[in-house]
Amino acid sequence: MALRPVTIKQILEAKRDPSTDTFMIDGTDVNHVTIVAQVRSAAIQSLKFIYRLDDGTGNIDAQEWLDTRSQERVEQGTLQPISLDTYVRAFGTISEFGHKPILKISNLRMIEDFNEVSYRQLAHQ
Repeated sequence: MALRPVTIKQILEAKRDPSTDTFMIDGTDVNHVTIVAQVRSAAIQSLKFIYRLDDGTGNIDAQEWLDTRSQERVEQGTLQPISLDTYVRAFGTISEFGHKPILKISNLRMIEDFNEVSYRQLAHQ
């Protein structure tokens, strides 16, 4: 399946198809998504970073699982979650936890060019 840029509102309104265990947005199966959002909270929890992301259309919890090397860097204090209020682009898959949608992050990067935020806002109007 292709990577689809979406808003958090679209993720929150996505319908889960129990027969295929996939989510549908606008009548299309969606697996891999990307969003541009601001980090509103960040925490380290066991083997993952937990983020609360906000893109202006809604808020969503997102989980970034850490590999062994990253876990070691967290323990050494050389790796921290991304700072609050930083704009990020998150790539991942939609999942559910506690009967609510979450984003399982496969890649998270800070936005360095603010035009990316402006473009996202224009593209989703």
